[in-house]
Amino acid sequence: MWQWRKSSRDEWQSYSDIENAIIEDSYHQNGKQVELDNNITIDLMKNIQFDSNKKKDNKSMEVRRYNDEEASSSSSITDRKRRSERFCLPPKMISNNKSSNTSVNVADWNESKFVFEWQMSCQNLETLSFGDIMHEALKGIYVEGKKIGQEHEAQWIIDHYMPITKQSNEKIFQACVRLYTAESFVYRLINTALRNNDLTKVDTLGAFCYLLFQFNFAQEFNDLKFSGRVYRGANLTSSIVAEYERNIGNVCAWLGLTSTSRQRKIAESFFDSTVLFIIDIDEDSAYSSARSIANLSMYPHEDEVLLRSGTHFIINKVEQNSSSTNNIKTLIYLTIE
Repeated sequence: MWQWRKSSRDEWQSYSDIENAIIEDSYHQNGKQVELDNNITIDLMKNIQFDSNKKKDNKSMEVRRYNDEEASSSSSITDRKRRSERFCLPPKMISNNKSSNTSVNVADWNESKFVFEWQMSCQNLETLSFGDIMHEALKGIYVEGKKIGQEHEAQWIIDHYMPITKQSNEKIFQACVRLYTAESFVYRLINTALRNNDLTKVDTLGAFCYLLFQFNFAQEFNDLKFSGRVYRGANLTSSIVAEYERNIGNVCAWLGLTSTSRQRKIAESFFDSTVLFIIDIDEDSAYSSARSIANLSMYPHEDEVLLRSGTHFIINKVEQNSSSTNNIKTLIYLTIE
C-alpha cells in the first residue's frame, strides 16, 4: 500500500485502491516512474510525487510504501474519512405519501427503474451471457471514467477485469462486487446515477448496475443472503429528518445501492454521521434485498451488508439519541419490505 504527504508535519494520505494497484504493479515491475490521473507522477526511485504539468514551483511530496501492520495503525483515521462517502452519504428516498416532498408511486420503483430502463434498451438481453454483459459494463466504466479525468484508473480496470469476462458466472459476480467496494471513482458514479435516476448514463453504466442487481438473485450466492439487523450512519439535515418523520408507517424506497454494516460501532465510527439508521431485515426480504458481502469486499472488516437499488422499507420510528457519546443525534428505525 502507498501513501503521500505534503510535509513531515502533515498526516499521511492514502491513494485510492486503484491508484495503489497501479503503483504496486509498476513497483513489482521495477518501474522508475508511475503516471496517475490529475497529472500526478510518482518517482519510485526517489519516493516523491509531483505535478507533471508544472514547470515552475513544482513542489514534490513525500511518498512511502507500507505494510498491512503499519496500515492498521497509521491510516485508520484517514480511511474512515475516505470511506465516509460510501457509508454516510444521505440515501435518496422516495415515498408514497402524497403530502410528502418525496412523493411518487413507490410501486413504480420496485426493484430499480434505472436497471429496468437498461433492460428495456437491451434488445438482445436474453442471448447475452453475464460475461458479455460484464464486457459492456467495463467499456461503459471506461467511457465515464475518461469523461471525469480518471483515464489511468479506468484503463487499469479494463486491463485487469476484462479477462474475467471469460470466466464462470460466480467469478464474474465476485469481481463486480469487489470492484464496486473498491475506493475509486466507480461506486461514486454508479450511486450518483442510481440516486438521480440519470437516464443519460443508462447506456454506459446500466450494464454494471444490472450485474450488481442480478447478484442478489444468483444461486451461487444464496448463502450470502442476510436477515437480521444492520446499521448505516448518515449526515442528514433537520429538514430531511423531518421528511422521515412525516413518512412514519409509509412504504418508501432508496434509489441507490445502500452500504450497511452488521456492526453498530462501525456505522457510528464515521465522523460525519449525525443520524443512525437501524434496519431490520426479515428472512423473506433477505432473498432479494440484502447480501452479506464481507468476504467479497475490498474492506472485509467493515462487515458490509449491501442492499440492492430500489429496496423498499417501512419507517417505524424516529427518535432522539440522548445517550450517545458520538455525533449521532437521531435514530431512525426501518424494516425492509
